[in-house]
Amino acid sequence: MLRPEKKRCGAGPQVNALRRIVIAAVLIAAGVLAAASHLPAAEKADKIIVLVSSSEPPFEETLAGFRASLAKQGIPVDVEIRRLNSDPSQASLAVEQMKKNPPQLIFAMGSLGTDAAARNPADIPVVSCLVLRTDRLTATAHATGVGLEFPLKTQFERLKTILPRVRTVGVIYNPAENEIRVEEATRIAGNMGIKLEAREVESPRDVPSALHALSRRVDALWGLADTTTLS
Repeated sequence: MLRPEKKRCGAGPQVNALRRIVIAAVLIAAGVLAAASHLPAAEKADKIIVLVSSSEPPFEETLAGFRASLAKQGIPVDVEIRRLNSDPSQASLAVEQMKKNPPQLIFAMGSLGTDAAARNPADIPVVSCLVLRTDRLTATAHATGVGLEFPLKTQFERLKTILPRVRTVGVIYNPAENEIRVEEATRIAGNMGIKLEAREVESPRDVPSALHALSRRVDALWGLADTTTLS
């Protein structure tokens, strides 16, 4: 299990955490591929489609690690890379092509690739990584993977460790996306003696005024993953 670390100068802790996540996802993918193959490795070269959501360095590092892990285990496999370049139209195209020539495994890196993979025929296993949450994975019977987000309880425990005197924490969120999550966070924070001041926003235009209002009422801000507030 990964544990959050206090913020320090340099990127060491963040890089190490990402490396552990990448290794975990790569091992899961290799295991799923091996289980999905009905013939001995020497008799059959399986096909994997890798959906790369972005060209950012973590995605390239993950891809290199995945290939290296397969080579180390001696699994003969045809790896086909689909670079989505953060373009939903490329993701849709990849889905249509997979239907015509399905692989034995889809390795999805990032949210865009994961969403695309979830729309593939149900008999193709999906392994995902570099996604903030695993909600979309748990809702898909043929998918598994590793998420980047820590449980809510862990987040507030770490907050109390770093800021032991904090009493009121603010958060802005879009209720259409995070209402249930904020309700759960309010309960968890309350059990730790923290009052959660939540402000609803429905568009990015509402964010500045919500932040200004909270700044006069709270000791700290909690950055909830929300596509509206983090735009």
